[in-house]
Amino acid sequence: MAQDEEKKIIKHPHRLPVTFVGVVFALILVYLVVQGILFLVRSSIQVYNIGAADSDRAAGTFRGMILREEITVNAESDGYLSYYATAKERLKAGTLALTIDQNGKIEERLHLLYSGKDVLSRDSLVRIREAITDASRQYDPVNFETSRYVQTSVRAAVLNSLLENGASSVDNILPEGSFTEQRTDRSGFFLLWKDGYEGRSVSQLTAQDFDPENYHSLELRSSTEQISRGDFVYKLAPDNQFSVVFMLSEGDADRLQNKKSLSIRLSDGTELKGAFSIRELADRTPAGVLFFQKFGGNYLDSRFLDFQILDTEITGYKIPESSIVKKSFFVVDSAYITTGGNSSQNGLLVETEEGARFIPATVYLKHGEEDSFIIGEDNTAYVYSSELTAGMTIISMADDRQQERSSLGLTTVVEGVYQVNQGYCIFKPILRVANSMDTSYTVIASGMRYGLQPYDRILLDGASVGEYDYIYE
Repeated sequence: MAQDEEKKIIKHPHRLPVTFVGVVFALILVYLVVQGILFLVRSSIQVYNIGAADSDRAAGTFRGMILREEITVNAESDGYLSYYATAKERLKAGTLALTIDQNGKIEERLHLLYSGKDVLSRDSLVRIREAITDASRQYDPVNFETSRYVQTSVRAAVLNSLLENGASSVDNILPEGSFTEQRTDRSGFFLLWKDGYEGRSVSQLTAQDFDPENYHSLELRSSTEQISRGDFVYKLAPDNQFSVVFMLSEGDADRLQNKKSLSIRLSDGTELKGAFSIRELADRTPAGVLFFQKFGGNYLDSRFLDFQILDTEITGYKIPESSIVKKSFFVVDSAYITTGGNSSQNGLLVETEEGARFIPATVYLKHGEEDSFIIGEDNTAYVYSSELTAGMTIISMADDRQQERSSLGLTTVVEGVYQVNQGYCIFKPILRVANSMDTSYTVIASGMRYGLQPYDRILLDGASVGEYDYIYE
């Protein structure tokens, strides 16, 4: 009997006692985990504080293409190239620019002829020293092309000095008939690069020509390089005149259409004034053209210039480019905008199987001529709601359009930022006025209905969140 009772004994699993201390410890652990997660979220959120609207004479940053008269010169024979003129040097007509010898032994001949001899004048030594100093300023250890420039410039200065002091002509250095001399047939600035835009006119350019990824230039020729007849060896810019061509938006073209001259500020602070006109590129893109009578010799190294226009005063807020996001809106006739019953919330009346239904929405609507900066045009509204989809039928309740119907379909993309004054993201539309000289910023219109106000706070990285998301700082 006792054995049967023992068999009926049921052992319960061991349970930890639930105590007050244990509950408190668990709550603290949960709190710490939540705070850790919030800390990680907070660390990724950065806010930008907008200041008051500011005015500046600079009307945006532009990238301009330099066009000038440029005459390319090709090699007259095969052989080894040696320059006697330095890059950007202004040469007279008939100046010895280069020689092409058949054997490439000019350095060996120079060593045999002038080793240990004092053949250079004081002026020649000064000129060589200046060439070395200038070359050292141009040298960039990251850019291999600058090492070729250094080599070519210094070597040309030495060769030219030897000709002036040690030898009356190249005949005294190289055997007769073993080389070809090439002299300039006109005066001009001596340039050693080529990019295919030599001789181009404004009407031959397209918008793609201004894309840095589409631009390529021929590498600098170096002395002692073996070349073939017909290869490019240098080009001449005859004078200081040059033009700067830059693309214009429709707004820029309208704002500048009556200008006959413009003042610009370059990225190094230099200010220039030139004659101005508006032309069309080959692809019908409007372009501004600035013409300068002088100072072209200061801009021989590059095809492009970055600058700001100083003739138009711009007022607005400066905001980071990283804050800007894009949002899609439906475009509807403003007669379809209505309010929902006792609510003042704007929205659309949508036809459904159960009958008409009011859907509240974000609406950007022009309120008359006083709206100088507004998204959309007269009789047009931009509408957004997550409940709206393309193809829905909307109903007008306007007195003169009662019960008229239309279908949602046309959309547009609006640029904006996320304002976070209340701790969550609210989309605010923006209107670009100009680019900042610092390309990571842009200037937007102030006083814009539905837009930003002075001292608003916006997200620095707009792409990292969505509308109505809560943020933690």
